[in-house]
Amino acid sequence: MRPYLAIIKDSFRAALASRVLYVLLGLIVLFLLIIAPAHIRESLDTRIMRDRDLRDPSSLLQSLNEDRKEEDNLPAKRIWSQLSDDLKASIEKTTDENAKDTAEDDSAEDEKEEEGRKRRRPRRRGKGPSDLESLGVITELVDELNGLIQDEDFYREDDWKGSNYGSEAMELIALGDRKTSQQSQRLNRILIAESFGSNIREGARTSLDFYYAIWRLDFLSSNTTRQQFASQVTSNLPYIFDKFVLSIGLLIAILVTANIIPQTFESGTLNLLLSKPLGRSSLYIAKFVGGCIFVSVCAVVLFMGIWLWMGLGLGIWERSTLISIPLYILVFAIYYSVAGFIGLTTRSTIMAIVVTGVFWTLCTIVGFTYQFFSARMEGMELRRVVPTASNLLQTDPLATPAIWNANTGAWEPSNLPETDAEEAMTRGILLFAGGDAEGMPPTLGPAFDPVSGNTILGRFLFTDPIKTRNRQQLLVSSDNGRTFSLNGSLPRKTTRLFGTSEGVIAVTSDGDFYHYQPNPKPDEPVAENTDGKEAPKKAKKKRDPFFEKLGPDENGKNVRDRDLVALNRMNMEVAIYASGEVSIFALEGDGDDRSYVHKRSEQIDTGARDSMSCRVAYQGDTILLVLGNGQIISIDATTLQKKKDYLPEVSFAVDSVEASPDGRWFAVSYVNETVWMLDTENDDQMKKASVGGQGTISAVYFDDDSMYVADRTDRVSKYALSDFSKEETFSPGGDMMANAYRYVIKPLYFAFPKPGEFYKVVTHLSSSGDATRNPDVDLTRRDGSTDPWAPLTSGLIFMAIMLLISCVTFSRTDY
Repeated sequence: MRPYLAIIKDSFRAALASRVLYVLLGLIVLFLLIIAPAHIRESLDTRIMRDRDLRDPSSLLQSLNEDRKEEDNLPAKRIWSQLSDDLKASIEKTTDENAKDTAEDDSAEDEKEEEGRKRRRPRRRGKGPSDLESLGVITELVDELNGLIQDEDFYREDDWKGSNYGSEAMELIALGDRKTSQQSQRLNRILIAESFGSNIREGARTSLDFYYAIWRLDFLSSNTTRQQFASQVTSNLPYIFDKFVLSIGLLIAILVTANIIPQTFESGTLNLLLSKPLGRSSLYIAKFVGGCIFVSVCAVVLFMGIWLWMGLGLGIWERSTLISIPLYILVFAIYYSVAGFIGLTTRSTIMAIVVTGVFWTLCTIVGFTYQFFSARMEGMELRRVVPTASNLLQTDPLATPAIWNANTGAWEPSNLPETDAEEAMTRGILLFAGGDAEGMPPTLGPAFDPVSGNTILGRFLFTDPIKTRNRQQLLVSSDNGRTFSLNGSLPRKTTRLFGTSEGVIAVTSDGDFYHYQPNPKPDEPVAENTDGKEAPKKAKKKRDPFFEKLGPDENGKNVRDRDLVALNRMNMEVAIYASGEVSIFALEGDGDDRSYVHKRSEQIDTGARDSMSCRVAYQGDTILLVLGNGQIISIDATTLQKKKDYLPEVSFAVDSVEASPDGRWFAVSYVNETVWMLDTENDDQMKKASVGGQGTISAVYFDDDSMYVADRTDRVSKYALSDFSKEETFSPGGDMMANAYRYVIKPLYFAFPKPGEFYKVVTHLSSSGDATRNPDVDLTRRDGSTDPWAPLTSGLIFMAIMLLISCVTFSRTDY
């Protein structure tokens, strides 16, 4: 062992002799000394910043000039009295000119309207803050307001008597003379902001000021808290380290270590080493380890210095910085294994650096190409599969439907209705395809109605694309799945559509249930007048003739998330989960008298916080709660008592949950595209589904005695639930892009190391929670769509292969 340690020491002696190590350490220390004076200070937010806090600067001037003239507006009078005479004159002049300009514009518009102009040009509200003169007045006003804030005697109780300025101001006023100087300034800041209404933001209770030594950097000041700032930094730190610090550091490290192995083959050096009782493979490994340790010294100094600076200067003791040390060394070792092999075979330092740079570029290209194609393929994934009366319908992530064409063996896009609002509809679908917004689901349907044979979809129409609240949910239906037509609107705030044997049931976020009526009911019969003659009665316009409301009339439950409601296709009961409570609604009555009524509710002890995200499935006599922390709870639907808990996955969030119509099988799909199943007749444990395509499954759907599984982007397989044998496959031949991704790009990406993705490993290791130990960890808030260990495992395998090849080459070469 001693000879190999001597070889490792030789690497350091060579570095010290060439002063490379001194230079590197000197550069690192210099960098740390440059950033060391930078720090933050958290304090009460006492300053008004023009760019950050002013909503409408021109209105601010107008408001101040008008309010100070009101007799009962003592706060405005108090502020006005403290301003300088020059500023008062400037404010009066500016507001008068703005008022004059506005009046002239209004008069001009009125004249043009009288002449028959139908299209009005926008009204110009004075010169506004873009005018240099107004901008100067506003800047001067902000400066003087900040001066008033510094005056601890600015607040007078009589001037603000009877005013309500919120709990924070009241707390500060209650302190009286016990207020600190900063608390007095904070009170002045609140009072001044509130005096101007909505023109000045009140600001956060605290703010962060950035300093470099004794100089405050105002342009970096933020009204976030230290905790919020720390959260932002820790979430982005691994990525910053990976893309900037590691990239620059690795480049320097390769440049200064690339000559270690080629120097071994210089005249006289190799013969001297081989004359000793050393194995060739061991000799090469010792040289390789020597280069890695050389870089390790620099890495420890750099990251330890950054860790101390972040802790002392920013107040963020982030462990991801320390975790980056071994991972940085590992990433270097991956590249160094390539540099070592090239140095071994060519005995050239220049070639070792050049080829390593080419390899680095190649890894980057492969990774970028994979990410690009992967994103394109995810956009083509089947996200919903629904069998219709005679065919199979699917929708992609943008809710675009397509029908299976058995003749061509391909998915044929359905024809959607052409409307004047098609562009707005498309924009709406794109907006909501990525996730919920204001309680609206990303996809509505498809849902198949076996009664009428219609397939219905919900599409978004925005009457104002900027104001997303101005939207309408359109009802789009088809009797063959190929051509859809626009038939009306869905009930307001529809969040879920369920296809049942009795028709389609729509559930709104308000907790109302509706039944789809493919043929709207005719108008009500005419009424009779008091004289006995019939007179036509104008039927009341129904808001939605295609849907019949089924209640509930009382004890309804809000559905804040589309995944918190489930419908039992066997008995038409609806289960809603909210704040740890499960509620059951049953459909009672016959014909037109049918209505959903609340049957029972029960609080469920999940062991997690009530706000934990959840997905619900309900079939047969079992309700399944799939929590965001990975915990799965089965509940007896009759008693609403817990039966069993499961935890099949602790690293990946759940994507969806489906149940077979008879209630025996429940399928839980995860974001890593695997599916686990629960057999309620043998519910001791959950097992991975015995289906093909695990790791690429994007959708599951149960229909009678069959299960449809969508995998490999666009393939659907039909399995018999009796023995999970494959009955039928709907698999298109695939286009050129799909084949290139599946058979070329994906294998290349799998085979290549992924040094550019090591930030995922750091993020995973430095995560503050683990679902197995902390039930409050919500996995849905993590980026767990890929294996976080993939960069580490692929890098270790690649490095081991390169070292093996290098050792074999060294052992079999004559020197």
